[in-house]
Amino acid sequence: MMKRFAVIVLTAVLFACCLTLAACGEGEDGGESFPPELQQQLEDTLNEIMADNGIPGAIVYVEVPGEGKWEATLGLADVETEEAMDLAKKFRVGSITKTFTATVILQLVDEGAISLDDTLASFAIEPAMPGSGEITVRMLLNHTSGLFEYTADEGFQELEDEDPLRKLSPEELLAFAADHELYFPPGEGWEYSNTNFILQGIIVEQVTGNPLEDEIASRIAGVLGLSSTELPTQPEMSGDYSHGYLYARDLGEETGDGGDELVDVTSSFDPSWAWAAGAMVSDLDDLEVWVKALVEGDLLSDALQQERLTAVEAWQGSDYGLGIAEYAGFWGHPGDLPGFSNAMMYDPDSGAVIILMLNKNPNDINFAGYATFTQLVEVLYPDLQDGD
Repeated sequence: MMKRFAVIVLTAVLFACCLTLAACGEGEDGGESFPPELQQQLEDTLNEIMADNGIPGAIVYVEVPGEGKWEATLGLADVETEEAMDLAKKFRVGSITKTFTATVILQLVDEGAISLDDTLASFAIEPAMPGSGEITVRMLLNHTSGLFEYTADEGFQELEDEDPLRKLSPEELLAFAADHELYFPPGEGWEYSNTNFILQGIIVEQVTGNPLEDEIASRIAGVLGLSSTELPTQPEMSGDYSHGYLYARDLGEETGDGGDELVDVTSSFDPSWAWAAGAMVSDLDDLEVWVKALVEGDLLSDALQQERLTAVEAWQGSDYGLGIAEYAGFWGHPGDLPGFSNAMMYDPDSGAVIILMLNKNPNDINFAGYATFTQLVEVLYPDLQDGD
């Protein structure tokens, strides 16, 4: 997720490995490559970030219509078996989940089932959150509610340390935030809080009477043919997936090399702790389809899509709309979870797409997927000024 998930201890088997970075060839679906010098700059940028942060493997897709394309895999999907990364690998995509949850919420707005101006008090949500009479659905979507980040609660961190495979209900997650004061009065600031999206997931289930994963499957994945995209309910990943890693030192483990041994945390925690805010799984092909549909508003009315892309100032040079982030004309979302760091971004004016999937998190470079995306933008557009 965008906020680093601090102090979560995940059970896993330690093993030593030798980090290797080996860029594979272009994708086989055609398209003109970037000029060799530019492609080398892009590749060097990603290789440097991976080497500096000990990231075993990556998938990258960069396309600027009329100028070129770079689609590649680097490094390993499985350190233990030394399996090379593959374009078809599924990843945990972290907070990219928010774009799916927000889209279902906005579809319910389009259908007249709820309103962006409905307050939390309009819904029977327990435990009750502070400011419920003033916090609106819109504020949940754009992180202006002021609600406390539940993963920052010490009790939550201790619980995850003790039993990361424990299944947590949405109501249990809310309880970690309910007793904390608001960061600011509703609507009078901006603070990224996963609590906002847990609440949205609860609203979806209350209004539709169906599990959130079923609504995402029927309203989005099924409509767009996203065959590798799901909101899982179990710790194990299925199908053809990349393993996810972090350093032993991030688990508080002392090792002979100072904690730089990689730990496989792919299935070491139950995804219920992230649920509507960050638990989804997807692959490159699906994310390419999804980010374009998301930004072009394929599943919403034109008027509501315009609302979605009305953004407020956020963080790290970006703005934030209704469940969607913007940087330098690119719209989409990053997504971090233990073991995985991603970003999917699309510029509707030029048709440019940048998708990054990295199989290690946390990293020394915060939110590595998003940070790498911004660096690739700087390579593609060297004269670009932040925010232009």
